[in-house]
Amino acid sequence: MRANTSAQDDSLASNQTDADQQVTDAVTVVVTTNLIPSAPDTSVIAETLKSLEHLVTEVSYRVLVVGDGLKTSEKLRGSTPRWNAYKKNLESLLLSRTNTSLYFRKNWGHISQTLLFALRHINTEYVLIVQHDLPFIRDLDLDAIIAAMRREPKLKHVRFNLRSNFPDGQDGGTTRNRGRVEEDRQWFFQQHIGPLPDRLPFIRTLSWSDNNFICSAEYLSQTILGPIGASRVAPEWVFNSLGTEENHEVLGTYVFGAVGDPPAIRHTDGRHRGQSRPLPSTKSANRRIFWTIRRAIQLELHRAKINMLHFKAQASIDRTSA
Repeated sequence: MRANTSAQDDSLASNQTDADQQVTDAVTVVVTTNLIPSAPDTSVIAETLKSLEHLVTEVSYRVLVVGDGLKTSEKLRGSTPRWNAYKKNLESLLLSRTNTSLYFRKNWGHISQTLLFALRHINTEYVLIVQHDLPFIRDLDLDAIIAAMRREPKLKHVRFNLRSNFPDGQDGGTTRNRGRVEEDRQWFFQQHIGPLPDRLPFIRTLSWSDNNFICSAEYLSQTILGPIGASRVAPEWVFNSLGTEENHEVLGTYVFGAVGDPPAIRHTDGRHRGQSRPLPSTKSANRRIFWTIRRAIQLELHRAKINMLHFKAQASIDRTSA
């Protein structure tokens, strides 16, 4: 398959080959990227792309690298030239990858809208979502995982863990169920053996996370992104707090591997190094007051938006499970 590595803004490439348009393999790998302080250097995403070698498979798959747009605050910081240089460097990086296409959003949309945009360019049954700074660090039998998900429909969202497979962090805390009941996530974190022939281990969890995961394109489109609509949010902000035993049949969240297995991915440090600059000076008292008030208003609006999306997502889950 020939690659299309010319950056496209919110549209399919005009020179995309028929082979690209007729891909029918089981899975598309989507690597999301955005401006980080290390840009225009591409070493962070280069490491993640190289780590796809850990995906053990006997069939070809297409890789979609999808870049988000710039936030207004990033434009105010003067980051546009750096972002444009990053896009050009990324095009050069992908020239030798014969299975990779590259697209960019025109405007900032956060993870939710970046994934929705990516789905417009996908016609496979499954999608493997990979964040540009979360490379795989051990081999994973991708064919066997997809086969298990096909045979056992309750495996809807399989996450690859940043930590060892123990009920820690969001996998081991509690979730308030509609403000009344606390779900014990540590109790729910139980190993499950997948179907024959591979009998792969999976661990059920109430924690829905944006960290590298695989699911069906239909699940991502309808169950997760459907209730979010045009809102620019991280889906885990909406769905992690909806992780209850009652909702698990619909959300179907599992961690890949057995209890105690080592991490499958790691976080590379692209956010805390590089060339990002602060917003315009806030040294004067009036400016500090302005930015403090502005930030407080933004936080309240954000909370209100997430609460609204909680209700929409829960209503959608209730309709599905009815």
